[in-house]
Amino acid sequence: MTETTLARAMKEARASLFPRAAKLVPVLQVTGTLNSKTIDTELINGRRETLKWIQKRSQKLPSSAWNFETFELEYGGTGAISLKDGSTDYWVARLVDPDKNVAGRTWTTEISIVKSDNVARFGLKQIVQTREEEPEFVPAIPGVLRQIINACNLEVDNRVLEETAWVLEQEREIDELLSQIYNPNRQLPIYVVTLDESEIDSRNAILNVQDLAKRCIGLAHVVVLPGPLTFVLTDQLDKQFSVFRGAVRTYLPNFDQYSDSPYDHPLAMPDRITNWGDRGANDFVDFLVKRAASSSSRYQKRRNFIPSFTRVKEAVGRQQRETSANEGAEFEEQLELANLAIEEIEKQRDEWEDLALVAEQENQREQERNSKLESELFRLRHRIVELEEHLISRSGKSVEIEIPSSYGEVKEWSERYLGDRVILTGKAFRAAKAAEFENVSLSYEALLMMANEYWKMKVYGGEERIRMFEKKLKELGLENSRTGEKTKLLEQGDEFLVSWRGSKKLLDWHLKNNVSRNPIKIFRLYYFWDDETQQTVVGSLPSHLRTRLT
Repeated sequence: MTETTLARAMKEARASLFPRAAKLVPVLQVTGTLNSKTIDTELINGRRETLKWIQKRSQKLPSSAWNFETFELEYGGTGAISLKDGSTDYWVARLVDPDKNVAGRTWTTEISIVKSDNVARFGLKQIVQTREEEPEFVPAIPGVLRQIINACNLEVDNRVLEETAWVLEQEREIDELLSQIYNPNRQLPIYVVTLDESEIDSRNAILNVQDLAKRCIGLAHVVVLPGPLTFVLTDQLDKQFSVFRGAVRTYLPNFDQYSDSPYDHPLAMPDRITNWGDRGANDFVDFLVKRAASSSSRYQKRRNFIPSFTRVKEAVGRQQRETSANEGAEFEEQLELANLAIEEIEKQRDEWEDLALVAEQENQREQERNSKLESELFRLRHRIVELEEHLISRSGKSVEIEIPSSYGEVKEWSERYLGDRVILTGKAFRAAKAAEFENVSLSYEALLMMANEYWKMKVYGGEERIRMFEKKLKELGLENSRTGEKTKLLEQGDEFLVSWRGSKKLLDWHLKNNVSRNPIKIFRLYYFWDDETQQTVVGSLPSHLRTRLT
């Protein structure tokens, strides 16, 4: 057994003996109001649909549950808490549901239906508890939300939620769309999917708009804009913020045409959507669902008026203690001491919650700052490409780039000539400096190809861009292919993984030449493409990464 194999075996043994601590990962949340002339009927319908859903996914509920009283099932923490406090009627239900396919993964969904000041408020929050280092899943709207929108009038951003996309048909509807885009109190992003200039049938959109709408209920507004109406939108909104010719644009909350950059509200062109990930438009839909879910906690102000299951349960406990103290005078002193102790604990809890809230708000501000910086990077990156192409068109030749004769200069050279279109990780720099591959110039030429032909193909798409990339591959004597089957690559420990933006990513693609296994002749460049940041991330070059078989 080699030293590397022994180290890997010891690492796996430690992992099995000392598993990672479980962590809580926010998944999504939805907040809105149940609007009807008969609010009490909406409350009853919403709560009843919630109980039906919980019973279907757990076990038969006690009769008290159907009277909307407090109950808790024997195992797992599933139940509901009811509390009447003055003019406010709290009812919060919780389902704790172990994942059917992934061991150790548990989904917790809280549904709050609260009547306060003659308004019925709704909240849904889902988290997942897991020991996985990087849990992979595409968020899915809990079925209870679909049941509730079919039984009640649930509104978000003054629109009744539906399972279908909003397909505009008349010019006057553009004003309604613009009102939503500009609404300063809007909670949800708006996904505007356009059709070709003369197209009016939403079934011919670049992606399945009804599937997107169904999966984004309460997380995003999905709008379909027929081709003829895109001209009207452009006239009123300005071209740089508009969307047309089959493209898809995301209008984030707090839209401000005069202070925002167009890059703050991402635009995806049809060619880019078609080439997104492995499944094109289907992967792009998954991406939009993930983005809407992850941003739901940032824009939806749940904590302000929808209390959690735990908070209401604690309030019920306080109420019960006060009642007991009033009824049992002989225990008054003991109860007072107990209440003082509990109040001190709750005070400390509140202080920690306040600190956590401050930290959360700062984190949100940091995310917004990062978003602004990223949008500026996108703008500058595209501007650089435009200037490069303009220079070539005027001079008739490309800028000469000096190719180093050794790998010792790879870090400085890549930072100077690749910009941020191609990122080399620390792992890649270490691999390059230890390389035996003799054709040094091929390594640098391959990196330039990834920064130019490959980047343009991925970002702008189109048959001509694909041909240019394939032509360059042929010139360099390389082929671009999958690294291998995902499950087998993950069995190799960290060999095919790199750290990127706070998580582990798989180097699922590689450039290669078809020669012998001799390390001075064989070339490999392992990478992955980040659709969100529009960057190629290189994890290793120019040597072959070893598997257990090799």
